[in-house]
Amino acid sequence: DGAIYVLDYHRKVIEHPEWLSDEVINSGDLYAGKEKGRIYRISPKNTPTADFLDKIDLGSYKTTELIELLNHSNSWWRTHAQRLLMDRSDPNIIQELVKSTTTNLNEFGKAHAIWLLHGKGALTSQVLLDLLDDESPNVREQAIKLSEIRLSESDELIDKLLAMQDDENAKVRYQLLLTLGELGSDASGNVRTEMLFNDIDSEWTQYAALSAKQINVTQLFSKATEEFVQKESKKTALFFSRISEMMSRAADSNSLNDFLFSTLSSSKEEWHVPIVLDGISNTLSRNKDITISKKNVNLLETKFKTETNSQIRVKSIELLDKIGYFKNQNNNLVTPAKNVSKRKESAPAFRADALRIIARTNADQHLELFNRILLNETNPVVRSAAIDAFGYTSDSNALQKLVSYWPSLLPDERSKGIGILLKKDEGKLLLLNSIQSNKINVASLSWPRIVQLLNSYNTDLRKLARSVLSGNELN
Repeated sequence: DGAIYVLDYHRKVIEHPEWLSDEVINSGDLYAGKEKGRIYRISPKNTPTADFLDKIDLGSYKTTELIELLNHSNSWWRTHAQRLLMDRSDPNIIQELVKSTTTNLNEFGKAHAIWLLHGKGALTSQVLLDLLDDESPNVREQAIKLSEIRLSESDELIDKLLAMQDDENAKVRYQLLLTLGELGSDASGNVRTEMLFNDIDSEWTQYAALSAKQINVTQLFSKATEEFVQKESKKTALFFSRISEMMSRAADSNSLNDFLFSTLSSSKEEWHVPIVLDGISNTLSRNKDITISKKNVNLLETKFKTETNSQIRVKSIELLDKIGYFKNQNNNLVTPAKNVSKRKESAPAFRADALRIIARTNADQHLELFNRILLNETNPVVRSAAIDAFGYTSDSNALQKLVSYWPSLLPDERSKGIGILLKKDEGKLLLLNSIQSNKINVASLSWPRIVQLLNSYNTDLRKLARSVLSGNELN
C-alpha cells in the first residue's frame, strides 16, 4: 500500500542483564510492559484505510496481468508477481517475457523478467545482448551479472562485455569488473587492469579487480608501480597494501624472497616501499612456514641508517621483528642502535628507531636508558619511542616506573602509556589501583578502554574495574 510501518517496542527495563543492579533484578519489573507497544502506519494524506488485506488475490491474475505488475513502482507487487510467475507452468510465460523485455516493460520489469527467464532456464545470449545496450544502468548491471553463466557459450557476449569498460555508470563498471574476473584471457586481464587504474580511487573497484579468478599479481604490481609512481594518495596506498599482501600470501619462500629482494635492492626509495614491507609483515604473521633469506635480512639491516627514508626504516625493523631477528641479543643492529640513541645530534626519528631496536632486543637491560629519556628528553618522537619500550619489558617494576612519570606526560603520551598497561593483567591492575589512588585521572581513559576493563576476562579485575569505574560507564 506504499505506507511506512513503525514498530513501537515497549519495555520498562531495557538494560542488558550484565548491567542490571540488584535493585532492578529484585523489583519484579523485568518483563513489565511486554503486553504494550504499538504499530504505526504512516501514509500520505487522504490515503484510504487499510481495508485491502483480505481482498488481494494475485493468484487469480492472468499471466499477462502478472507481467504488467513487474512494472509496479512498489517492490511488494513486483516481487510477488515474480514469485507467482516462477511457480506457474504456463507455456506462454517465456514467450511473453522475452517479448516484454523489448516492448512494454520499464527498468524494474526488465530486471525481474530476465531473472525469471534465468530461473526457468530460458535466458538466451540474445536477450542479454539486447539488454546490455539498455538505457537504464540498473538493467545493464543485471544483464552483466547474468551474462556470467553464458560466457562459455557466446564469444559475441564476451566481446560486448569487453567493449563496455567505459560505461558511464559506476555500478555497471563495478559489476563488469566482477564478471570479467570469471574470464582468464589476456584481453579480459588487460581490460580489468585499465578499469582498475582508471577508477583506482574507488575501494570497491579495487576489491572487484583483485577478486578475479585468474590474476597475474606480479605483473599487475609491476604495472602499478609504473602507473602510480607519482600518484601517492590514500587510495593508491590502500591498493599497494592489498596487492602486496596478495603477492605475499600466494608466494612460497623462494618467490617471496625474490619479490622482497627486488623491492629492497631498488636504487630508488619509492613511496610504496614501506607499504610493501608492511604487507609482507602481515603475511608472515599468518604464515609461519615462510622464511626470509639471509640475503634479504642483510638488506633489511642496511636500512638502519640516517639517510634511509624513515618509513622504510621503521617497516624494515618491524619486518625483522616478525622473523624473530631480535631474539638474538647479539644481532648486528643493537650496538649501532645504542650508539645512535646516545647522540642527541642524530635526527629524532633515527634515535626513535634506535630505541625500537634496543627495546625489541632486550628491554629489561636498558630500562635506565628509557627512564633517562623520559626524564630529560623533550622531543616528542623520541619520548614516544621510549614509552613504547616499556611495553617490551618483563620487569613489573618498569610499569610502576612508567606510572611515576605520569604527571610529566603529555596527553598523547598518557594514552600510549595506558595502552601499554592494558596489554597484561598486571598492568590493568596497576592502572585501576592508580586511578583509585588518584595517580591517574579516570578522564584519561577512553570509552572503549573503559569497556575493555569492565569486561575483563579475569574475574577479580572485572570486579575491581566495576568498583573503581562506577559512574563512568556512560562517559
